[in-house]
Parts: sequence; C-alpha cells; structure tokens
Amino acid sequence: MNILLAYEDDNKGHNFFSGLTDDLLSFLKINKPATLQIFTKANLTKENVEEYISSLNGDTFIFVAYSHGETDRLCVNNACYEYYAKHPDNSYFFSNSVIYTFSCKTGDKFAERVVSNGCKCFIGYDDFCLV
Repeated sequence: MNILLAYEDDNKGHNFFSGLTDDLLSFLKINKPATLQIFTKANLTKENVEEYISSLNGDTFIFVAYSHGETDRLCVNNACYEYYAKHPDNSYFFSNSVIYTFSCKTGDKFAERVVSNGCKCFIGYDDFCLV
C-alpha cells in the first residue's frame, strides 16, 4: 500500500502535528507499507503532492494529513494562504484514495469534492477540531 503523509511541522522540533506523525511512524515501523512518502512544511507544496500522486499511476493510496485546513483546502500554515490540496484546484488528484485528516473544516466542501471524484473514504472534521 502506498501512503502519503503530509504534516505541518514547526521546523523547531516538536508540536502537536509532529506528535501525531511520531505515533503513525511508530505504527508503520511494525506494519511496513509498500511506499511511504513524507511531506513536511519544507516541501509540502501543491506541486510536490500532485507530482507524487501522479507517479502512482492510478494505484490506490492512503493520504494522511496533519495540518491546518479550511472548508475547501488543506493548508501549509494556520493562516491558510498557502495550500497543498484545494477544491476545485486539485481535488481530482485524490481519486482512488483513502483520506484521513486531522485538520479543521476539511470534512465540508473538500471532502464532498474528493468523494465525488472517486475518493474511497474520507475521515475528517467539518468544523474546528481543538486540542
């Protein structure tokens, strides 16, 4: 199975999203996926995400996003002016995927669009998720 992990780290060590990522990576050490691609704040761009998904040639993949979000996008920062996935810009790239997000509001328009474009399952939040 192909797994794409996108998370917003603070580039200073540890934050909430880094903690979630550490837990997932511990699990994956035991249950090794076919491929694991990790994008952090340094390389988490719309272009890089699209390029990686395109390289899968239509294979099913799991997409895990630990980052900020808005109703129509997954963001690189909490101001949400930089995004790496957005409805309608590139939501079609997520066809044939299973998506889990820990991000605010992406269970709204973004989820609707990726599911209508062939996403097998979307798990996320349609409101704020506070910790």
